[in-house]
Amino acid sequence: MSRWLLFGLLVSSSASAGEVLTNYDTLCGNTGALGPGPGEEGHIAATRLATADVPFEVTSVRARLHHGSVGGVMCDASMPRQLVVWKSTSDTPDVQPTNAATLSFPIEETLGEERLIEAALDTPITLNAGEYLWAAVDFGGTQPNVGCIKTCRSNAEEGLNFWSNASEAPYDWADLATIGANGNLWVEVVGNPPDGVLPEPIPEPEVEVDTEADTEAPTRRGRRRR
Repeated sequence: MSRWLLFGLLVSSSASAGEVLTNYDTLCGNTGALGPGPGEEGHIAATRLATADVPFEVTSVRARLHHGSVGGVMCDASMPRQLVVWKSTSDTPDVQPTNAATLSFPIEETLGEERLIEAALDTPITLNAGEYLWAAVDFGGTQPNVGCIKTCRSNAEEGLNFWSNASEAPYDWADLATIGANGNLWVEVVGNPPDGVLPEPIPEPEVEVDTEADTEAPTRRGRRRR
């Protein structure tokens, strides 16, 4: 069973590098960390990300790792880590992900309480209607020194964050909310609609004409353009 380490605050926002998709609330008032229990160091955790603004081209991914001693366990963010991303039409993680992209991060000295890992995808992943972006993080280490990821327990929802219960595919995914470790993983993906794809135009407002006073200007009603 995965270990929940408490040490303490579906969001879409704009960023200079593109649009950010995440389930993590940056104003979270109840932060935590997720790490493996004994014998689970090779397991992974995954989160599901989605947007109604499709097609959406995912260009990079990042995660925030916790670093420091918590409840007798040392969350060591300096260890080498991996992020794995793939798309799927399933609202639960695939037991055997296909066409997954793996991003590797080497050992890095960590002096503070967290480490940010991020990288661009060699080949962007385009999400279309009905598709989700899955992002998974590994842990590693050996108890009591293990890898951990930051989480937000505020407003965490079922069906978004999962534990693999295996070190390799086929995975036996379990919803973290059902095993007492609910919390949204601090994972973000960045992207934009592909080049040349324009948002749907705002319909032209209806024009109402006063036939009794031809000298008056027409009245235009509808949503204001931005």
